[in-house]
Amino acid sequence: MSDDLTGWNENSDDEPHDGTDEAIYADAVGSTNPTTAQLAARTVDAVLGLLRRANRLGAGVLMIAGGICLLTFLLGLAALDGGARTAWILFGGLGVFVAIGSVVRSMWRLSVVGRSSDRLTDEVQAFIKGDSGSEQTLIQTVQVTEESGEVGVVQVSRQFSGLRSAVDDGSPTYPALTSAMRAITGFPVAMLLASFVALTFIPVALIFLLILIF
Repeated sequence: MSDDLTGWNENSDDEPHDGTDEAIYADAVGSTNPTTAQLAARTVDAVLGLLRRANRLGAGVLMIAGGICLLTFLLGLAALDGGARTAWILFGGLGVFVAIGSVVRSMWRLSVVGRSSDRLTDEVQAFIKGDSGSEQTLIQTVQVTEESGEVGVVQVSRQFSGLRSAVDDGSPTYPALTSAMRAITGFPVAMLLASFVALTFIPVALIFLLILIF
């Protein structure tokens, strides 16, 4: 292991280190008894990895659900007139806003978390030191995330619920960590909401098509 780290250091374009960072990195990916710094690094890595997966899923949901809702809305404008058309503009427009807005808002919150990784690492370390019972919760959450493999990102996001409850107790002290937990645990809700609205719009779109045809 030391030879691997030495080779990595020699081939790196970065400035020489005293070996501390390499040791932390090595332990962070395989230690069963990580230090505070190592556990914080693993937690942030797990969060950032989950964010990348969530953003990919969010982009897909946005394209599909947003496309269905926008198409249905336009079909309604073409198929209806008078008071029915006015009502559809209100209710259909609300549906489009909810479906697209929930996904966009969730992805924006995730992007904010991704831009505050350094601060997040510091707050995770402070959180561990300030709550003796938080370390085991963090370890379990990180292990589930790292071992998730092909498990859906929505299911993995739900694993952070317990960690969010612990973090919320000290939310004024850990603003970046609190924001990260809320963004991650709120992601499944946004995806389900957008999907539900899109599924609701599908039969409505068929009705509008029949009106236009006949």
